[in-house]
Amino acid sequence: MDAGKPPRFTVFGSVTMNGELPGRDRDRWLLALLLVQVNRVVGIDTVINAFWGERPPRSARNQVKNSAGRLRKVLAAEPDVALLTVGSGYQLVANPLCVDLHRALYLGRRSRYEPSPAAAADLLGQALALWREPVLADVRNERIHDLVWLQVGEDLADLLVPQERLGVGRRG
Repeated sequence: MDAGKPPRFTVFGSVTMNGELPGRDRDRWLLALLLVQVNRVVGIDTVINAFWGERPPRSARNQVKNSAGRLRKVLAAEPDVALLTVGSGYQLVANPLCVDLHRALYLGRRSRYEPSPAAAADLLGQALALWREPVLADVRNERIHDLVWLQVGEDLADLLVPQERLGVGRRG
């Protein structure tokens, strides 16, 4: 992926694909969970728990399957992106760098190993520029936020640690 191109998928702020809000709320919630865990299987029970908690409706599995079906149709136009059913879960197969979150984390990690302070500051600045809003700002579901924080919260916190050393501040 060209480092100069903007990410195709965003989870900082609104969950978007190519700048557009894909589908219904639950479709975006599913996409958000899959983007945060890109290339890893997310079990349907995890999705159901994230959507409804301990008291899901009887139709929960079908509702998740319907959301996945709608997402597949939307993602079909995306080259090198696929939504797979793996066992009793889903896996979004894509280059992690096409997701703003993963690109920011990648740039932040690279900045830590960059011997030049100026180059490290530039990489960290690029990472922090991607983090313009909170993760999943438009998702109104606390369980999803908790799950995402468990997955990437520590990594995001690590992005903020070197900024003092390099004199870089988070934007937005």
